[in-house]
Amino acid sequence: MFILLHNNGGFVKLIDLKRPDIIKAAVAVLLILFAGIYLVVHLGTLFGRPTSDAVAFYQVFRPAGVNPYRPISPANPANPSSKFATVTYKFADAQGAVDVISYPSDPTRALAVKLQRATKPGVPAWVQQVKAVSDPAGQALMFAQLRGPWLMRRWLLDAHLSKSQMNVVTLDQQEFQTAMAMLNQSQQEGLVDPDLLGRIKKALQAFLKAKGHVSKAGPRKDAAIKVMALARRYAAVVQAQRAKAISKYVAKIMDQLSDQEKSALAARIAPIMRRFN
Repeated sequence: MFILLHNNGGFVKLIDLKRPDIIKAAVAVLLILFAGIYLVVHLGTLFGRPTSDAVAFYQVFRPAGVNPYRPISPANPANPSSKFATVTYKFADAQGAVDVISYPSDPTRALAVKLQRATKPGVPAWVQQVKAVSDPAGQALMFAQLRGPWLMRRWLLDAHLSKSQMNVVTLDQQEFQTAMAMLNQSQQEGLVDPDLLGRIKKALQAFLKAKGHVSKAGPRKDAAIKVMALARRYAAVVQAQRAKAISKYVAKIMDQLSDQEKSALAARIAPIMRRFN
C-alpha cells in the first residue's frame, strides 16, 4: 500500500507502507491525540489548581409504612401522612455530598444535615479523627469509641483494668450516651443553632424556586452553593459539640489508666494505624 504525494499534476510514491504499519501509525496518532486532550482537561490537577466547580442535585422521597419500623410491603403499605416520611435534597460538589433532610408530615422535626466528605480511595473517614489524637492510648480509645461500646470494654478488659475501674468506665459510658442522646434530641428540635438552621431552610426554599440548571452557571447553581455552604457550617457546629463530648469521655477514661494499661491499648491501635500511615 502506498502513500502518494501530489507534485505538479502528477503523483509521486513517497512511502511504501503495508497494512499493519498503517494500523500502528493510526493507533500512535490516536494515542497522541488522547494524551493531548487529557493534558488540556487535567491541566489544573497537574499544577495543583482546583479542577471542577461542578454541582449536582437530586431529590429523594422516602415513604414510611403504616408501621414505620418495618419495611413497606403489601402487609405494611405506605402511609403518605406518616411523620417518619422524608424528603432528602442531595447536593454534591468537589468537597463531597450534602444531604438536607426534611420531614414534611412532622412540623416538630427540624431539618437534618448529613455530610459525606470526599476522601482518598481506601482511606476511611475515621482515620483523620483518630490521627487528630496525639497520644497512642488516646488514639486507641478514640478508635474504640467510634466502633462502639463493646470494643471499648473489650480492649479495656484486655488491658487488665480492675473491676472498680470498669465500674467507673460503665458510668462514663452512660454519661457519654446521655450526652449524645441530648445532642440528637437538640438536633431534631432544631435547638443546636436555630438561626443557622433557619438560614438553611430559607436558602433551600430559594434554591427550589430558582430558575436554570444546577450544573450551569446561574441563579440555581448559586443557590445550591449557598445551601451547601450553610449546611456545612451547621454540620461543623454539631460536630464540634460531638467532638467536645467525645474528648471529655476519652479523657475521663485516660485519667484512670496506669502507664502499663496505656501501653497495652497503644499496642492494639498501632498495627491498625500502620495500615493507613
